[in-house]
Amino acid sequence: MKQDKIKDEKTLISRVYEELNNNKPYRLKKLYKFVNLANKNFENIWSGWYKGQTPPKLEVDIILAFEDSQKVVDKALIIGVEVKYFKDFRGFYKGLGQILSYSVFGFDGLSLWHLFSKDVEDNKIQIFAKATEEVIKGFNLPIFYLCGRIIDEEELKLKSFAPIGNIEGNIKYFVDLMRNHITDRNNRNALLFESKPFGPNSKEIKRRRNILKIILEIP
Repeated sequence: MKQDKIKDEKTLISRVYEELNNNKPYRLKKLYKFVNLANKNFENIWSGWYKGQTPPKLEVDIILAFEDSQKVVDKALIIGVEVKYFKDFRGFYKGLGQILSYSVFGFDGLSLWHLFSKDVEDNKIQIFAKATEEVIKGFNLPIFYLCGRIIDEEELKLKSFAPIGNIEGNIKYFVDLMRNHITDRNNRNALLFESKPFGPNSKEIKRRRNILKIILEIP
């Protein structure tokens, strides 16, 4: 009996990383996986928050840095991705809190991926995707939401249910969709902009973003 290549979330994230390294999306300059923002290298980001204490564990599954032709903040478009992998039907809210927490570190874009095993039924995934989209769109959250079923583990090909339903493509195709969506200033992290209702502390958010860039060696 043929064994699944994707056994769990960590395996899936590693496969995504491998595929994107082998087939780089347009304008992708840097790619990282399993980045722990509570690491000592990020002490300057946490300075003033947890004096004398260890900050909570916060691991970003995937970080992608693209060249930003629009230079909305600067030349970089930095996207943090939270990946959730499901072999059965579970709570649609998984990962929402985590992806929103990335905003305070100055990521330009926030993206939540709900990816399902090939064995999960389409009708169940459709219900799941609809519920998650209702929350994201209802609150106008700046999150690029990808929901799909893995139909080919070898080529990491997906059938999508969000943001576009019933579309098949490899992971690079959906990363290109994500980049195009987040390139629009209106779809970026609102905390980076003073003009946004929730951006009064944008200077501090940008400071953390600059520290993040230095540590990740993003020019």
